[in-house]
Amino acid sequence: MVIRLRGHHLVCLNFLPEAFNPDFTSLLREIRGRALSGEEVEVVKGVDDLCVKCPMLKEGACAFEEDVREMDEEALEVLGLKVGDITHMEEVREKLKGLVDWISSFCEGCEFEEACAPEKERFFS
Repeated sequence: MVIRLRGHHLVCLNFLPEAFNPDFTSLLREIRGRALSGEEVEVVKGVDDLCVKCPMLKEGACAFEEDVREMDEEALEVLGLKVGDITHMEEVREKLKGLVDWISSFCEGCEFEEACAPEKERFFS
């Protein structure tokens, strides 16, 4: 089964241990585990497999869609991916390893920045 992820989730899924509520956190951990175990990931535009349990999903779209779309576009550009591509999380992680400065900039101001810090430290050390 292919995991469908939007651009910024290709980045955030590598570092975010929990978010919003138990239902979302459970799905986040499930999808992360599947992705890291080698399941294929399809790059999608808009709502993806992780968004379905997000409390910010309103009437089939993210309540912050404009900002999130910009994050998606930036993440895909940096990762060299486009909507419709099939990838694996290990390939994404290999690309991210050389992007510590970009990650710092990309994550700056995010409400989950502190929650991700321990995993980012492990990843980049």
